[in-house]
Amino acid sequence: MPVQAIGLGTAPPNLTIANITVPHNIWVYSPFIKGSSSYEDALACLRMYRKQVTQLNHDQRLEIIQIITEGRFFRTRTAMKSATGHMFYRYAREKGFAPEHLSWPEYIVMHALYKGDLPPQYVSPIEKAFGTTAIEDFSYYPREIDGSISKPSIPKPKVSIGNSIPTPVPSLPSTQDKADGNEAGTKDDVLPAAKRQKTSPGIKTKQTLDTPTTVQQTPRATPMDQAAKDTENGALASIEEATQQQKFTTAPYSVTTPRTTPPINLDIRDILDRLPPKSSPKTEWVQRRHSRLEALEESHRDLTSKLDVMTTAFDATNTTIETIIIEVRADREGYNHVSGSIKDMVMGMADSIKDIKEQL
Repeated sequence: MPVQAIGLGTAPPNLTIANITVPHNIWVYSPFIKGSSSYEDALACLRMYRKQVTQLNHDQRLEIIQIITEGRFFRTRTAMKSATGHMFYRYAREKGFAPEHLSWPEYIVMHALYKGDLPPQYVSPIEKAFGTTAIEDFSYYPREIDGSISKPSIPKPKVSIGNSIPTPVPSLPSTQDKADGNEAGTKDDVLPAAKRQKTSPGIKTKQTLDTPTTVQQTPRATPMDQAAKDTENGALASIEEATQQQKFTTAPYSVTTPRTTPPINLDIRDILDRLPPKSSPKTEWVQRRHSRLEALEESHRDLTSKLDVMTTAFDATNTTIETIIIEVRADREGYNHVSGSIKDMVMGMADSIKDIKEQL
């Protein structure tokens, strides 16, 4: 691809059949059912999207997403016969295949629809504008694109060890604490009370600190008055605060909390919001689409004007015909000659009006 890919931090949206707007005009498009030509065209465009989306820049991603989700790639019954009938080719031909009016997303969609069988007068300007016409496979998503799996795949989070919020690690006991613990015995180590009584007489008691969970869940065995409780609670709070500070400053290890990837919402507005910011408020693609709309409107106005002129001339001709028929009815031979000429003229005008209406 001749363009640079967007940074790896932005994952392209995973489009499926469920994201495509299907046209309902069965007189212009074939029915959209599984196995139909329109359905196969949709699958081909989704496969091409997954091959190339990671290599497209912001504007090209935005364009191909809208081409697919809005159903602008669908072929009319005329376009089914040849690529020259597709709207993308007709627009490029109207603009003289100028480089500023050519689009790489439109080209790869046309390549997917017609399996590479494109007119040389369209492929050559594409190669001059983008430097290549080769389409490589940079597939990114799994291949469940027929609607059986409509949700996008979410990559598994990775756990890394780095400088982030440290996890508190209990500090190691001192030498004196180990000695006191050995003297206290196994039974004394599991008592939940704030003040632990040594079972052996003559040994000095030692005050230790329990965790808040243990203090809340374990009832006090010895009743205390309100003043003693307040004093003890204040001392415990001071000791707990100092202990927590020591734990955070002396913790030898730190583990980064896993970062989970948020689920991707397949709503088109959320898809557009996930794209990286635009380089300018008015992109090249928006300008090209605006030019296309202006050209179509101008062509429509021209055809409408021609139709009005032809209709007026047709009405005037009918009036003249009625007058002539009245005058030549007496002369049978002259009547037959004039009526034949008039019939040929009317048929020619009717064909012209029909052609103009088909173009509209």
